[in-house]
Amino acid sequence: MLRQIAEKHPDIKMIYMTGDNPTHDLWRQTLLHNTEHTRAIVEDVAQYFPDVNVYVSLGNHESHPTDQYVDTAVVARNNPLGTGPLYDTLADIYSAWMPSGAIDQFRENGFYSWLAYPGLRIIGINSNFHYGNNL
Repeated sequence: MLRQIAEKHPDIKMIYMTGDNPTHDLWRQTLLHNTEHTRAIVEDVAQYFPDVNVYVSLGNHESHPTDQYVDTAVVARNNPLGTGPLYDTLADIYSAWMPSGAIDQFRENGFYSWLAYPGLRIIGINSNFHYGNNL
């Protein structure tokens, strides 16, 4: 799919990846399983669109358990029961696409902002905190 898109649309200037990368087989999910799905997708997108700016956000299935995002104001960032380890891993995966200041913001709670071009500010919102299934 990505190869065909790259061939048919060589003028693409930016890509928005809206998250929800892992498969939805909840019974098989682990943090490693979920992040490896994201890593594979990022590698494929980078392969077919090496010179295109990519902007990311989180879906509800990146976390493990699924749908569970904990604000670092509630659970310490380094607590394995929180989402700090997820944010760290995803920040490493996304780091080629984001400037260091945005990566630092992302590591905090999965959201970020940066001026991508004059007149274009990218704001990646982590709306999972308010998702109905997020306990």
